[in-house]
Amino acid sequence: MIGIIGSGAGRLGARREIGLMDFNGIELAAMGLAAMAVLVIAVALAVVVAMRRGRTLPTDVLDKTRRARERSYHQAEKDLASFRRDIRKSHRNGAVIIDLVCDLGDQWEDRAAPRYITHEQAIQAQQSLHPLMALKSRKRLPTLVIILHTFGGYSLAAQLIASAVHAYEGPKVAYVPYIAMSGGTKIALAAEKIVMGPTACLGPIDTQHGGISNRNLQALRGDEKLPAIPPNFLVAMYEAEKFDSFALDHAEKIIHPNHTRSGKKPDVARFLASGEWSHSRPIYMSEAIDALGLNAVSPCPASVLGYVDARIRMIDTQIEREAKAPPASAVATPDDGPASSDSALKLRVTA
Repeated sequence: MIGIIGSGAGRLGARREIGLMDFNGIELAAMGLAAMAVLVIAVALAVVVAMRRGRTLPTDVLDKTRRARERSYHQAEKDLASFRRDIRKSHRNGAVIIDLVCDLGDQWEDRAAPRYITHEQAIQAQQSLHPLMALKSRKRLPTLVIILHTFGGYSLAAQLIASAVHAYEGPKVAYVPYIAMSGGTKIALAAEKIVMGPTACLGPIDTQHGGISNRNLQALRGDEKLPAIPPNFLVAMYEAEKFDSFALDHAEKIIHPNHTRSGKKPDVARFLASGEWSHSRPIYMSEAIDALGLNAVSPCPASVLGYVDARIRMIDTQIEREAKAPPASAVATPDDGPASSDSALKLRVTA
């Protein structure tokens, strides 16, 4: 390419003499550079296309991968059922299991997608109905087992579930193998005790309004250095203040007395709901016990750890079954009856 351009430039004088071209040396050099740029772009595009084609796996390899992931899903599904049986057997009077294991993936995806029919990324309003369905009309009172693996979710949904746990008159225990932040912590506080994994964490329970706590919103309102706040935003701030007043009272109402008996922080529910700590601040077990006085214990049973691990494996491979998954059902699993694989997958409350 360089040789051709050089040769053309070298013959410029000859061409002028015979009148075939009327370009000077600068113009011809510019044309040569433009041609070179076009060629470089074309070569780069060709390389990109070739690389993409090179990365494309043959159909048979993709099929094998999908089949392997589907086998992994089914194995995790079997493991989940086995661990569920182990959890029930570990309680003499039986157990009702409320499963609030969420997909903690970083990317928030369309909730209408088939994958998230069964695996929510946060505690949803619909999930708040499941505990009510599972606990109503109980002639006996088995242990209520709440398994939590969540960053939290919608405030009202968490409050409804926490209220249902608080109202349950039988024994109740919350398991947090890894994480139960925000609304997950509020639900855990309604149980008699919280059983945590070695690195598990809870978190503050203050309500977030568009990702901002009411405490910070009110601080903004009182900051004279800021420009005038738009009226619609002011209305939202007043609404946040009213809602948080209710949330503080609700937190004090649903917290189990076992979490305040130590006397270390008798107003722990109101403190966690106040927004004094950052909402993203993890509260590990040592701090939950020593600083807050919560009735938290360890270790977390192997059956619960296995249960959550199996659920996570199902979440990771669920996308391979989208085309085969039947529509989600809103019917709770029959009390004390065996859950089918589909109902155990779709609903988070099993008896």
